[in-house]
Amino acid sequence: MKKDSKLNFKTIKDLIFNKIFILIALLIQGSISIHAQSTATVAVNCSQTLGTLFRAEDYNNVSGKNTGSSTRNADYAFMNSNGLHAKVMRVWLGEADVYNPTTSLYNYSVITDYLNDVSSIYADEMLVNFTASMMIQSWKYTPAQCKPVVKKILLDLKNMYPKIKYIECMNEPDNWGGGFTESMVYPYYKVFYQAVNELNSENNYPVPLQIGGIAIMTFKYNYSWLLRFLDDYKSDTDPTKRLDFISYHMYSYKSGPREISTSRGVLDTWLLSRDLPTDIPALITETGLFAGDDTSGTVADDYLRQASGMASYTYWFTQNSKNVPFQWVLRHANYGIKDQMVNRPVSYSNKLTPYGNMLKMMGMMKKTKISTTNVMDGNGIGVYGYAALDSSGVSVMAWNYQHTGTTRYNATFNINNLPAIFTGKNIRRRMYKIDQTTSNHNFDLANCNLAVLSDTILSNPGTSYTIKLPLMNENSVQMIILEPSDISAGVSTIQNDQRVRISPNPTSGDHFNLELNGFELNESLTIEIFDISGKMVYSNHAETGNNGFSNIPIYTNYRLKPGIYVVGIKSNNTRITTKLVIN
Repeated sequence: MKKDSKLNFKTIKDLIFNKIFILIALLIQGSISIHAQSTATVAVNCSQTLGTLFRAEDYNNVSGKNTGSSTRNADYAFMNSNGLHAKVMRVWLGEADVYNPTTSLYNYSVITDYLNDVSSIYADEMLVNFTASMMIQSWKYTPAQCKPVVKKILLDLKNMYPKIKYIECMNEPDNWGGGFTESMVYPYYKVFYQAVNELNSENNYPVPLQIGGIAIMTFKYNYSWLLRFLDDYKSDTDPTKRLDFISYHMYSYKSGPREISTSRGVLDTWLLSRDLPTDIPALITETGLFAGDDTSGTVADDYLRQASGMASYTYWFTQNSKNVPFQWVLRHANYGIKDQMVNRPVSYSNKLTPYGNMLKMMGMMKKTKISTTNVMDGNGIGVYGYAALDSSGVSVMAWNYQHTGTTRYNATFNINNLPAIFTGKNIRRRMYKIDQTTSNHNFDLANCNLAVLSDTILSNPGTSYTIKLPLMNENSVQMIILEPSDISAGVSTIQNDQRVRISPNPTSGDHFNLELNGFELNESLTIEIFDISGKMVYSNHAETGNNGFSNIPIYTNYRLKPGIYVVGIKSNNTRITTKLVIN
């Protein structure tokens, strides 16, 4: 017995040792991740307003004329339908696309579809990056030779596309090579501003052209190019000189995005030291975690890093109202982790990446920024709070930017001093999330677009509301929307208004039509109607058609009294709701 016991004990020790050895080996190989958990408490103060919220979705980039050309119209329509219509869209113009230096002829057919689509569908105004590198480097044009070409191209484009407002001179001249130096930039910029001045004077445009530049590759490392440009601008004695905006690109902050908040102060110091005005806007026309083909880990993880990272970049840029950051980019020509729409291995015109879903959250924010605290280190790693309000309610975004870190947070948000619109009302709370398994095409392509996790009517909490968020995984993004409601507490649903439409609404007849779209083919549905007390007053079954669309007449036979109702459509495990008004 003793011998057997010793053998058994030795066997057990060997098994334990082997398991520990295997566990250590897996940890070394990265097959198992250890996630530390921490706690965070964030305070939102609705009584401390901070001015109009910067609309991140208003300023965006599309790639050049060939990228996504086959899906462009559908892409732009989809982005518009998701609240992501652009106020200013940055587009690309290569002079070789429209001008032949051998024949001196101009032909715009190559870019017509591209600019037509952006102008007519996607943007209110356009910023044109005029790269200029072919004229200067390949054709060896002097500034004097460039001027008539620049002026003719800008004249023709402005006549064809009146939405063009901003001309960005050059793109990343600090990366051109071929002997092009800092001192060569300004003489070419000068002919651009001269051409713009002449065009504005000669044509009296309702929306005059503005000119700026020079879109250096990286503010952090190649700032000497910008310093030389500002020196030359100061030395320019032309009384008509103009610099309507300064543009540059900002990458390389993924390990410490808080540093971004200092960039505008640095620029103002440069301007002051040259006796130049400090109110010139800074247009950060490209930015992001990943410059070129840079990565930080697996592709799936980098998509999520891009989502929370771009939220962090936007947060720090907009600490100064003179910064205007542009999102980068709808579809990238080469690198998918920068895409806002799913683009690899197949392009979809109706699916968003985690970054695209984060941008949609930004588009859902209310209008007036309000004060929030944060729980982060000195580099900007940790839990962010970003909140706004208006006459319709309160919105809060929260994200856990970790870059390559793995700390997860149990976060509590205290939303204090709720505005008067909530007085005497219950609260409708909608919650959204982007993480490794939610609103993420790398996990579930079929259901990758941002969708409501929960839509619940809560009893009036008084002047403050506290919520413990679901566990905040590394680089995850969450959103809470609070709005006053006349519906009684207890009706808990999930909502997606884009899939359901009631017509007519309000209605006073004995029936209405329920128009459904975007469901599975031949999907079984349960349709329910609740009154404001939460009592079900109608229930029936239906089925979508063979294309996922249906127009279902609902006959109430005048049994519903005038008032507000909630129409719920249950499909599998999802309940979608919308409001019905009976007159």
